[in-house]
Amino acid sequence: MVNFEKEYLILCFSDKKELVISDLFSDYQVSSSIHRGVSKKDAKQVQEIGKQLKRSFDRRISNIEKRVKDKVHVLRIPNYYRPLSTGEKKLSLAMWIGLIGSAVGSWLFFYCSWNTYGFVSFHLLFLGLLASIILVLIYAVTYGYYDNGVLTDEGAEVYYHWKSFKNMLRNIARLGKAELESIVLWNRLLVYATLFGYAKKVSQLMKVRQIHLENPDLDSYIAYGWYTQLHTYTGQMKYYAAVANTASNYPVSSGSGSSGGGFSGGGGGSSIGAF
Repeated sequence: MVNFEKEYLILCFSDKKELVISDLFSDYQVSSSIHRGVSKKDAKQVQEIGKQLKRSFDRRISNIEKRVKDKVHVLRIPNYYRPLSTGEKKLSLAMWIGLIGSAVGSWLFFYCSWNTYGFVSFHLLFLGLLASIILVLIYAVTYGYYDNGVLTDEGAEVYYHWKSFKNMLRNIARLGKAELESIVLWNRLLVYATLFGYAKKVSQLMKVRQIHLENPDLDSYIAYGWYTQLHTYTGQMKYYAAVANTASNYPVSSGSGSSGGGFSGGGGGSSIGAF
């Protein structure tokens, strides 16, 4: 295994050698009741538990990301993105200034009209709403460009091929017998199907067409539908992160005043444990 794979296994298994699927990410399992009905006295502890979980999770994810980048560098995989040019940055900035000005101006005029004359200019109100919506959309679209850059021509071609491959997985049930028989590496195909969210479709097709893998563990993975369990419990990681984030921001000054803590320690292999 390469280093990022080892890091990911530590995230999944902690210091254990094997686990049932429901115990994956045991170091980060946290109940949503951790911040419900806690007293003021326990609020600080809830915050600290949430912060510890967040710090540990962020540190582990950062390690995985660093190891992936190291491997990309070793393999000399080309960078398919380029930074935004000066002209592109100026155009984006001009769009932002124009839209913000339109939104702020419309809302200010609406506010002044309402307070001074008691009437509403619905046209300007609509303009302000429209400009606000466009601002949100532009932010959502351009955020990734500032963070990762813009696809190069080579990157756009590679993206096209991956997009086509994803579409093939989505429509795999429509392929003819000869096309299905031409797929040799079904074990790799299954990995990508899981990545793109088509594991169920590909697995069902393999069962119907009686396609078997040489690896008995992977073959059982298909036969017994374990991919559904794996997908469910892997998705729990996002849920645990959300609960930890809520707990870390729990207001210390508030609380129900009850003495029922609403959380308990236990389990887990790290200093955080499972809650």
